[in-house]
Amino acid sequence: MQPSNGRFDTVEKPASREPALSAVEGFLRAGTPGSPQANPYRTCGTFPLVFAICVLRHLLLIALVLAVPCFAKDKSKDRFQQPSPIHLDKAGHKWAEKTLRRMSPEDKVGQLFGIRVNAQFLNDADPVWLQLRDRVRKYGIGSLVMSVPVDGPVLLKSQPYVAADLLNRLQKSSKLPLIVAADFERGVSMRLNGTTVFPHAMAFGATGKTENAEVFGRITALEARAIGVQWNFFPDADVNSNPANPIINTRSFGGDPTQVGDFVAAYIRGAHEGGMLTTAKHFPGHGDTATDSHLGFAQVTGDRTRLDAIELPPFRRAIEADVDAVMVAHVTVPALDPEPNRVATTSRRLSPDCSRKIWDSRGSS
Repeated sequence: MQPSNGRFDTVEKPASREPALSAVEGFLRAGTPGSPQANPYRTCGTFPLVFAICVLRHLLLIALVLAVPCFAKDKSKDRFQQPSPIHLDKAGHKWAEKTLRRMSPEDKVGQLFGIRVNAQFLNDADPVWLQLRDRVRKYGIGSLVMSVPVDGPVLLKSQPYVAADLLNRLQKSSKLPLIVAADFERGVSMRLNGTTVFPHAMAFGATGKTENAEVFGRITALEARAIGVQWNFFPDADVNSNPANPIINTRSFGGDPTQVGDFVAAYIRGAHEGGMLTTAKHFPGHGDTATDSHLGFAQVTGDRTRLDAIELPPFRRAIEADVDAVMVAHVTVPALDPEPNRVATTSRRLSPDCSRKIWDSRGSS
């Protein structure tokens, strides 16, 4: 049932998640070759208008899915509101199609953009608040990326209520529901105080128990949805195969591709149970680099055989587990794009509309 205000509630009550339904079916998913779930709108060449329209349609569907509150049958849980698991029905599809038809070209372009918002207290007269509110209203922004203010290397964290209040106010300022994302690699505690503190992913891999990663994903999802964040930029599907890597190392679940894939899939299952969208990163693999891509030009030097054996398998497992998005890395990959100084994020050979070739270990990119 669609809410009367058409916007997100900070916290929602649960309903069963339908396993056969992907929250972002076809959007940012490569799909294995020949798979019926491979995105039919991705074609190599110029970016077609139909692809942009399909992306918008999926974004609107996601927004509605995350906006609809569902009510629990278990009365023992009525004391607390729980986040709603991912769910979509015919009414949701109808709403997205109807909304898309009413949108102007400017509205559609705005929905493809996301802006950063720092979780901090801002009163109604604060210039920062006024700028955020006006950007959302003027440009019809489709999503927010929540982070926190910094003072040099120090993260200035707030309490969860501060973040929830700010995100709710921005939702009320928006004509359409906003999708809110964040980087919660070690749980919500990476950005906010007063939440569950988790170790790096490698600690979970060291236990050898995938159920720990599943619980990790579920708790992170519950806490994220409670403050109004629906999309996490995690799990890390990189294989920690280079001891000199200065940026991935403990952020990876381990050095074995099979183990990493198992833990990635487990995390996605847990996150979906808690109603959160997930992101596999950093495609096509950042584990075998010796440079921090935040600071320099990182390169994945392995040939295609090594990529198929080491780097790509965890991403395949993520897609099999119904991951909602894939984040591309700021790295050069000569085995996939020989053009000098061409990073994956700007490479046509590694762009989503051509990525099905990459999954085919029998072919070349």
